Amino acid sequence: MNSEDLGKELYCIHASLRSGCAKEVHEDAWQYLNPYEQQLWINTAKEMKNLLTPAKSKKAAPATED
Repeated sequence: MNSEDLGKELYCIHASLRSGCAKEVHEDAWQYLNPYEQQLWINTAKEMKNLLTPAKSKKAAPATED
């Protein structure tokens, strides 16, 4: 799922929880948001992806012998 799709999904869920309407009601509203609002939701989606993606394990530094 790309960031735009995830942003749209987050918007729909958020709006649905606030209004009490079904999530599908808000899917059409996405196209009427101004570009600034859409970009905010897309940026939120990117940040959530970063936070929810497990960090890659780092290799331990090789031990030095003196």
